[in-house]
Amino acid sequence: MKNLISYIFLFSFCFLSSLYSINTECKRVTSDPVVYLSKSKSFEKFLSWTNEKQRIAQEVLKIVGNKKESLLDIGAGDGTITKMVSDKFNYVTAIEPANLLFEDLKKKCDSSKYTLIKSNFESTELNQKFDVILMSYSLQFIKNYSQEIFRLKDILKDSGLLIVVELDQENCELWGFHRKYRKEILETDLPDPVVLEYGDLLKKAFKVEKKLFNATLSVPSVNDMMSIFDFIYDTEISKMNPKTLERIRSELLAEHGNNPLVFTIKQVMYVCTK
Repeated sequence: MKNLISYIFLFSFCFLSSLYSINTECKRVTSDPVVYLSKSKSFEKFLSWTNEKQRIAQEVLKIVGNKKESLLDIGAGDGTITKMVSDKFNYVTAIEPANLLFEDLKKKCDSSKYTLIKSNFESTELNQKFDVILMSYSLQFIKNYSQEIFRLKDILKDSGLLIVVELDQENCELWGFHRKYRKEILETDLPDPVVLEYGDLLKKAFKVEKKLFNATLSVPSVNDMMSIFDFIYDTEISKMNPKTLERIRSELLAEHGNNPLVFTIKQVMYVCTK
């Protein structure tokens, strides 16, 4: 579910994902960002350079409006967003299956208002209905999510909100950067992945309103950008062609010099009601 530090995001991050068409549904194949932390600090760097979590929390708070009784955060990651939005609720239930993330979640959300569950959503029995269900970059990690969305409807109050946040991959500048060098870095002739929206899937069970908002990624330098290529391209830097990396580095230096590389990260929020 939501992997390191966000989910811890997935994320968090979605531009890594390959999207494939399966009948009328979409499936995303993603590496677990927990693995990134065991190899390098790329994901931690990425998170330190973006305001993504803050922007997600701001948008969620606007949508929620007045204080509500209960929140279910599915794939709560390290609890950063959970904590940011928690003042809007009397009780918060947070689900996170990853060991490292759950330990951080416990540290951030340590009062009696929180019920923390170390499990995946599919295996979690929930005997109550919630005012708000939040899924920030976590829907993609639920097995058989095309069926689980109907369970989400069952545990949502009649007046409740399901809020699903994902990357607006088609319009995201960071995904555009990924796409620009993808074939060279991955040494593949395969076409770019097909981009599908979750909105069509969610409409099978809910009334859906789509909202767009932006976050920003500001990478301090070209060298810093090169240092997180393992995160961006979901493969170890040691497996990338050194000559290709040097050529890209020279191209980026010619374009940006010593200036930071700034990207707009476009995100989409699906606000779902019964």
